[in-house]
Amino acid sequence: MCDVASALMAASSAVSFAGQVSATNAYNAQASVAHRDAEIAATNKYNDLQRKYTYDTKGVNQEGYKAALKGRSEVASGIASAGAAGIAPGSLTLDALINAANQTTAENENRIQAKRDDMQDALRGNMESVRAEAQQRINSTPYKEGPNPLGLAINLASAGANAAVNAKLIDKDTFGSF
Repeated sequence: MCDVASALMAASSAVSFAGQVSATNAYNAQASVAHRDAEIAATNKYNDLQRKYTYDTKGVNQEGYKAALKGRSEVASGIASAGAAGIAPGSLTLDALINAANQTTAENENRIQAKRDDMQDALRGNMESVRAEAQQRINSTPYKEGPNPLGLAINLASAGANAAVNAKLIDKDTFGSF
């Protein structure tokens, strides 16, 4: 009777261990899916941010191109107007007009470059936020380690030892002392 109890204890330990392994494997499979989904979502967000940055950069570049053309046009108009008014090339008045137009053009170029720099900094910050969000999602579903096989071995050894002890007790009771 005791051998049956020991055998049942050993079988229960083995079944419990197998169930724990199965549950851990199922959980880890779900964690892998969650990790992959977080990486895919981050990639999609990166792509969206990059598309927006490219679109916005084109607009700023166009703005810079228009500002440069406007500056050149102002210089050309100033030279033409000065010539029509009889102001000699190289005169202080004409040079001052050209310098003022060039200064405005340079200020516009600096403003456009500052916008580009701000946009690039914003892109880096947004991408870092996306990366942190993805990492947080991954960290929220960590992989689990399976049950320790040493525990199963100890339970099986214990069941075997109990069976051996019980077998000796039965023999002793049945046959008496030697």
